[in-house]
Amino acid sequence: MNLKNPILEIAVMLLITIISLAAYAFYFPKDSVIAPYIKTAPIKEFLTDTTTNILQVKDKNLVKQKIPPSDTGKNTSIQVAPPEHLMDSTPQKILMVGESMIEGLMFPFKKYGKFNGHTIIPKIWYGSRLLDWGANDTLKKIIDLVKPTYVIVSIGSNELFIRNIEEREPYVKNILAQLGNTKFIWVGPPNPKKDNGINDLIARNIGTDRFFVSKYMHFLRKRDGVHPKADQCYKWADSISEWIMTQSRYPIKLKRPIYDSSGNMILPKDPNDTLKKALPTKPSYKSKRKNLNKKPKVITKNPAIIEPQS
Repeated sequence: MNLKNPILEIAVMLLITIISLAAYAFYFPKDSVIAPYIKTAPIKEFLTDTTTNILQVKDKNLVKQKIPPSDTGKNTSIQVAPPEHLMDSTPQKILMVGESMIEGLMFPFKKYGKFNGHTIIPKIWYGSRLLDWGANDTLKKIIDLVKPTYVIVSIGSNELFIRNIEEREPYVKNILAQLGNTKFIWVGPPNPKKDNGINDLIARNIGTDRFFVSKYMHFLRKRDGVHPKADQCYKWADSISEWIMTQSRYPIKLKRPIYDSSGNMILPKDPNDTLKKALPTKPSYKSKRKNLNKKPKVITKNPAIIEPQS
């Protein structure tokens, strides 16, 4: 090659070298004689990388995210909607029903209710079991009386270590029948130690998206060694509320309350307050009658002269 320009000659040689390396990276057989002695640059991997996939989401409310390829090596696309997209933000009448664990949870949930505009109604049957709730229609009568839009159930802590747990399954099914079409979640018992399978039994019957698993959480407990202390119940409620909003079958608005430096709750402002203040207030009936008795001011050609009022 007779090139008069030395710079052009160097450029051509570099181009040929790059093309050769790229061709080797794509096509050179790895089982050849010289392959073990030559280390290939990751050109092919750079150009044909399949380790991540940026989702092409048409819906602007859906999240773009990187996902790994499946086991088959093919990319899979997953559309993930933010919880707010499906969350019910309307005020709820929440019935908290069950055994003594409700007593610890009802106080933080009342604060959650105040902050988020919900009404919290606790109903506690101390010492009760699946056996008790599932052998009669007490739950249905409570639901008919309260008429809740949402139910939080907590039953099972008094049956953590009984034998023949499978015998409790018909009672779980009866409780589900009493709940009917009411939206609910079931808070699993906060095990002090490994149970006899009651958590699995309940989850199997109601579905994991309606069953909050508490048995893996660590709590400081009261003297009985079972019930979490009061401050621990607030942490428990925080976890339950976050799960309801983000992972449960029936997400509702349960944002964590905000407090000022004095410990007073800072309630969210009503978006309609600004509009209400901007609207003119209507005069009362008496003020209308009073205004009718007044003669209007008449301005003549000379704006300084105003007709006197009688």
